[in-house]
Amino acid sequence: MAAAAIVCWAFGCGGDTVKNAENGQEQSVERLSAVLLSAPGAEAAEPAAAAGKDGTLFTAFVQKNAAGGSDLYVRRFVKGAKTPGEPVRVNPVAGQVRSWQGDPPALASGPGGELYVGWTAKYPGGDRGTILYLSTSSDGGATFGEPVQVNDDKLPASHGMHSLAVGADGTVYAAWLDERYLAERAARSTGGFGLLAFFHHHPTPTPKGEEEPDAELYLAASKDGGKSFGANERLDRNICPCCKTSIAISPSGTVAVGYRKVYEGGFRHITVIAAASGGAFGRPVLVSDDQWQIDACPVSGPALRFADDLLNVAWFSGGSAGEHGIYTAAANDASISAFAPRQLVEAFDMGVSPVWAGDRLLYSSDGVIKLKDPLTAPAEIEKGRNVAAAAADDRIMYTFVESADQQRSVGFGIR
Repeated sequence: MAAAAIVCWAFGCGGDTVKNAENGQEQSVERLSAVLLSAPGAEAAEPAAAAGKDGTLFTAFVQKNAAGGSDLYVRRFVKGAKTPGEPVRVNPVAGQVRSWQGDPPALASGPGGELYVGWTAKYPGGDRGTILYLSTSSDGGATFGEPVQVNDDKLPASHGMHSLAVGADGTVYAAWLDERYLAERAARSTGGFGLLAFFHHHPTPTPKGEEEPDAELYLAASKDGGKSFGANERLDRNICPCCKTSIAISPSGTVAVGYRKVYEGGFRHITVIAAASGGAFGRPVLVSDDQWQIDACPVSGPALRFADDLLNVAWFSGGSAGEHGIYTAAANDASISAFAPRQLVEAFDMGVSPVWAGDRLLYSSDGVIKLKDPLTAPAEIEKGRNVAAAAADDRIMYTFVESADQQRSVGFGIR
């Protein structure tokens, strides 16, 4: 894939080279001229990406405003258009978005062209924690309706590390990590709300020597196009609280959720829980025993995709079982009851969350974004971090965070 031509939109293309990670040789490619998605001079990060069935590509990112708050924007790239669409703000109240590197917004496209955006917001009263919202666009990202709250608990708590997927029937699924049990415990112990500062708030580092509380995995579904969500369902407990979830739906309707679970002894391993179409979720299934024992959150979640009805998982391991690096594994069959032995994609020491764009895998390593095609070794394609990506037709759009002069911005490329 490294030698494939980039689709040249009207931004202009020029000659460039990428380095093949396997043999270290530079390869000539056509490269899209750098395009900035966020406003020039603005602090921006936390990108997301999705593709519509008509070939439209969507990006989202969070940008600081002049008042010091954060806003969520979406831009769309209509197939064949000469320029990207103008940024559209999703959050109705300026500055209400709360996000960080490990908890970016989530994007998903529906079968009828709907665009769904999952995002987290501050509590209006200033309580710690986050509200998980879904915003829906029925006009291809040109406008967004009023956000709908996904989490159904009443006390302020942390809800995040969320992911979205839309079934062929239009059902919208949201998975996230939830810490409502900490808020409820605090309320019971005080008879009120006096100790709500007890529960974890992810952007604030856990003080040295203080144990970081685990999260719980929740899921909710909307069967009316994002207008409302059913009751929240707890799927698992003892979850690494700063590692993002991933959700995928097979052509036959199986819903699979991936996350990093904390096992006995402090081992933090990628796990999948799944439900056949219309059925209940089964037991959690360990993807790989990486022997990663760590008394901290690595901020590194899995990426899930279905190839027909076979689930593929990608993740980073920093465990003692083999080399550190990016791995993939496939479920043994459609029942997702076990996984084949993992396969090493690339060895390196920096923990990241990889992303799938169709059957191609993208991830960042030491400030360089790499792309792994099924038939080639990983290749360097861009300088940046925190990559998100989506595939439409023969194109891949990747969006990422750039840093210069102590300021972050969001850029993108198309291949």
